Amino acid sequence: KNYTQSYEGFIERLIRVNSFKQQFQSQHPEILNFFIHQYFKGLFPEEILKKLKQLDYEFKLRLAEDLNYDLFRDDINVDHAMQLISWTIQGYEHDIEQQAISNSFNFDNLEQCFEDSQIYFETLKKVYYK
Repeated sequence: KNYTQSYEGFIERLIRVNSFKQQFQSQHPEILNFFIHQYFKGLFPEEILKKLKQLDYEFKLRLAEDLNYDLFRDDINVDHAMQLISWTIQGYEHDIEQQAISNSFNFDNLEQCFEDSQIYFETLKKVYYK
């Protein structure tokens, strides 16, 4: 499936994907809660986990295709900015994963994660964009 739109900014793409996930969660909270729990706890069979990790890897590669780099500030290195944004997102994902593993993740408050993500994305735009 094509989740990209040509010539949009990287952060805008992340916001759009986050919006898709948020819509799915609001329509099917039990499915997303089940998936998150199973995935982060490593409860899927190994073969399925490998496929999911491969899909995640391919998806992240697609996120960086056909981007509008003109949105970035002129005084920063775009490649470094892209890496820093990726590390930020990975750190947030890792935080959620650790909460799920330690049973401190509140699945009933998943909507808050999406709202927090939006705040982080808006902050990233302020830091890296013109």
